[in-house]
Amino acid sequence: MPQTTLSIIAILAALAVPLVLLARGQRSLDKVLLLAALGSSACLELFDLLALLDPETMPRWKRLAMYTESLLPMTWLGFSLTFARVLDRKNITLLQAILVGLSIVFPAAVFAYSFEAFYFSPDFVVEQLLFLSSPAFVFYIGLILFLVIPLINLEATLAAATHGNRWKIKLTLIGAGLVLAGLLFYFSQGLLYRTINMQLLPVRATALLAGSLLIGYSLLRRSGEVRISLSRQMAFKSVVLLAVGLYLLGLGLLGEGLKHFGPDFPQVLLAVIALLSGAGLVVVLLSASVKRKIQVFLHKHFYENKYDYRQEWQKFTQRLSLVRSMQELQSAILGGFCDTFGMGRAALFLRDFDDNVFRCRSHLEMSPSGAVFHDNDPLLAPMREQGWVLNLQQERQTPLDAEQAAFLRENKIELLAPLDMGGRLDGFIALGNPMDKQEPYGFEDYDLIKAMARQVAMALVNFRLADQLAQAREMEALGKVSTFVAHDLKNLVYTLSLMLDNARNYMDNPEFQQDMLQSLANTVSRMNILISRLKALPGTITLHTQLVDLRELAEEAARLVNTASITATGHAVTVEADPDELHKVLLNLLLNALEATKNKGPVAVTVARDGHEALICVQDQGCGMDQEFLRDDLFTPFKTTKPGGLGIGLYQCRQIIAAHGGCIEVQSEKGRGTQFTVRLPLGQSRG
Repeated sequence: MPQTTLSIIAILAALAVPLVLLARGQRSLDKVLLLAALGSSACLELFDLLALLDPETMPRWKRLAMYTESLLPMTWLGFSLTFARVLDRKNITLLQAILVGLSIVFPAAVFAYSFEAFYFSPDFVVEQLLFLSSPAFVFYIGLILFLVIPLINLEATLAAATHGNRWKIKLTLIGAGLVLAGLLFYFSQGLLYRTINMQLLPVRATALLAGSLLIGYSLLRRSGEVRISLSRQMAFKSVVLLAVGLYLLGLGLLGEGLKHFGPDFPQVLLAVIALLSGAGLVVVLLSASVKRKIQVFLHKHFYENKYDYRQEWQKFTQRLSLVRSMQELQSAILGGFCDTFGMGRAALFLRDFDDNVFRCRSHLEMSPSGAVFHDNDPLLAPMREQGWVLNLQQERQTPLDAEQAAFLRENKIELLAPLDMGGRLDGFIALGNPMDKQEPYGFEDYDLIKAMARQVAMALVNFRLADQLAQAREMEALGKVSTFVAHDLKNLVYTLSLMLDNARNYMDNPEFQQDMLQSLANTVSRMNILISRLKALPGTITLHTQLVDLRELAEEAARLVNTASITATGHAVTVEADPDELHKVLLNLLLNALEATKNKGPVAVTVARDGHEALICVQDQGCGMDQEFLRDDLFTPFKTTKPGGLGIGLYQCRQIIAAHGGCIEVQSEKGRGTQFTVRLPLGQSRG
């Protein structure tokens, strides 16, 4: 009865986890294959249980179990090749493709042989043993090999995961490995005794239950899609083969030991304890905090230095050498610092040269921070003046604003590493939530932090210079385009001048009038095409200021766009400004808002006064922009989300407003809309 209850619970758990995932909308390929893998394991458990409960109908149920066993290689191999991996044909090796094809052989083999050709059991009711024929023995050897391969794939996935992704998938991989380990233990009896001992079903059921619970907890509680690009070399670097080899060796020793202890030795209980103990050991060894404590203990008691500086430097350099973008570089920096110094969270703050404050540009295992640090903050003084690494547990209390204090407290920040670029503090790295809460940090840590920080500073400078060089090349290309456009415009002007000369002589001729109108229409059309192609960055802006009523200017821009989707409201506010330049800004913001709403609107323009500033707000309910684009690319030339756009308009708007001594603020949410707020100083104006 306990065995029946255990098997039923395991079956329900194995089926419930993937079904709940699919019901919650997680219907990616790996989740479907997870349903197939756990479903086939659950069906195998069900058919074997029914065979035990009713020995008279055992051949029929065992025949169904054979069909289910033949599906295990295909389903588990498919899951192990797709879970948490980037689905790309380039990532699939020829060997993996061959193995997927060979997995189809197992169902074909089962259909080719009958139950009697696979098993014989003279006294199944008493012994619950199935003796294997030669075809069955070969079948189970192949089955064991094809259950080891998914273990290798899962280990490779875990090894290739980054610091931030590893904890999200760790329990899923351990759970899947536990189910596979239970199957391997059960089928490996066939190698040792050429029998399938169905008395060991509780071991397999325990593994299925525990593995399903781990997978369910991981996927339902540690949500978030993880996609890992796995190198081909990583797929062959595995300790799974060693572990399986040691297991089979231990199995042989156990078989010899049973000869001495006798048949009454509780081998089922021993197997369950060994299986669960092994799973628990894997969970502990994969714990980042346990790993860090072991490292600190070994370095403290067995080594002269805490770090192997050569090895750490090579690892960090290798990590940085693989990046291809600024975002990848920032993520690699934070991951490298966390792995090296045993931290669970990190954030990269860089100086914003527009307003000379430090803002969070990248973060790891923490929510985006709105905390802003100023160059003259007392907290940053030791980093700014002496280039020290700050240990906040040892620093005296310094005044902080509410957001700064909340950021440091909530993320358990302990260390701040300065990024010195050319003798100036241009950023810092915040490290928090240490894996080992009792680990002391001293001069060895600080020296390595400063060395790595100097390398980080150089890498950031190089990427920044590369971006500037790319922009310069874009400008050069745009200049070449404008040369061709100017040539085309010269030809059009020449055509118009000829038309004007002919008009003096033939203006009264009706046919000439029709031809002239047609030529003018064609010329205008060609000019519009050229204008759409010619979008150049502005040079130095020269302002011709006068008193301007911002509400009248907003209404004029709305009338020019000539659509009922735009409404202009607010108070009359007068500023000293260049009306033509401000008109460009308003027109660009209105056209962007209309494009975001697919010319349907609504778009609201509001003019107001806020203290010593005049405000112009342009708000739409369009597609919006994501936070990463807002933070990194919004006002950057040639960066745009519009197909075919050059990303010049908003850059020009910010240049114009900056020339007036103002600024542009933006609030946007993907799918909800965007609001641009232009702030202009009132100065000598009236409002």
